[in-house]
Amino acid sequence: RTNLTVELPAPRDAFTVSVVDESGRAVDAAQVAVLSLDPSAPLRQTVFTSSDGKATIADARGLELRVVVEAPGFGVAVRQVAKAGDKIEIALSRGVLVEGSVTSVRGRRTVEGASVTLVSEGRRFAALTNKDGIYRIKDVAAAPVHIIVAHPDFANAEATATVTATGRADRAFELPTIDLSEGGGVEGVVTDAQGKAVQGARVGAGVVPAYLPAGTLPTGMAVTDAKGRFKLSGIAPGKAEIEAYAPDVGRGVAHVVIQSGRNVTGITLRLTHAAGDDDPTVSGSVAVTLGERGDGDDLEVVVVHVADASEAERAGLAVGDVVLSVDGRDVVDMRDARARLSGPTRTDVVIEVERASGTVKLRVGREQVRR
Repeated sequence: RTNLTVELPAPRDAFTVSVVDESGRAVDAAQVAVLSLDPSAPLRQTVFTSSDGKATIADARGLELRVVVEAPGFGVAVRQVAKAGDKIEIALSRGVLVEGSVTSVRGRRTVEGASVTLVSEGRRFAALTNKDGIYRIKDVAAAPVHIIVAHPDFANAEATATVTATGRADRAFELPTIDLSEGGGVEGVVTDAQGKAVQGARVGAGVVPAYLPAGTLPTGMAVTDAKGRFKLSGIAPGKAEIEAYAPDVGRGVAHVVIQSGRNVTGITLRLTHAAGDDDPTVSGSVAVTLGERGDGDDLEVVVVHVADASEAERAGLAVGDVVLSVDGRDVVDMRDARARLSGPTRTDVVIEVERASGTVKLRVGREQVRR
């Protein structure tokens, strides 16, 4: 029998968040999520403001924090606090109404019933185009957005834009028109380095993720059958990279030219490249796929894919982020980064990344993933 003594640190004082609108009036029932960016203090709390617009976060003073505030009718506000004092005031800006259109045949026809997904500040908005090919989404933050458009008769298309306030609630910010093309297809087989068929490999156009949240396969991706065969459809015309990935086997890429309404057949994807971001012991992790660029002292670990609707996306991780450290420790390479990102599900990890706007710290929840 062993006696253990656990000595708890002295509790920190509370931290108050005051939420107001652009006129300085208190915002009632705003959701305030506070996440510690200190790896040694795993604080994650979500509270709502009272009628005076205030929310109190216990045991938070003195910590480095990321504060995310949401309220109906407003855009999301994100603040990073180097060392929390006794209080902070966050002014919410009215959400922006955005409008866009989806066309085909180089803009000559409108597309009805296209599914539009807009990702802004980690939030996902969904809409359908009307008979005139127009969609509208409200309460979008004035920030960069990523737009994905899907329709069963066309290839998927994506675009980016930066939303700015229009000055009037009824005046929509115009997003770029997205023109859809009739997609083409690819058929072929996936083999290992010895030419043996690989069953269960994931195949898609562009980067095929190594880690996905448990659940259904993303749209536009296929899985090989017992003979290693696959069939993809709805790929945008032009030059395309078709990639395959299988856990414990590796990756393979083929370069093809896609033509509208036609299938490219006879493609063989040989998995000869070791997947450096692969760890067979992982079950809980951050649902991102990593890559490397440079070498030696200039080696960088880069986020090349963020799984849709994952904890990573909600936390704000983005493609192109350079991973500097995980839980306060500098990363050496992809394998080192993956080992640090992985751990029990429902736990958190603090990731420091570098992007065009500067260095950012994010607390990201680990979730059950599949390789």
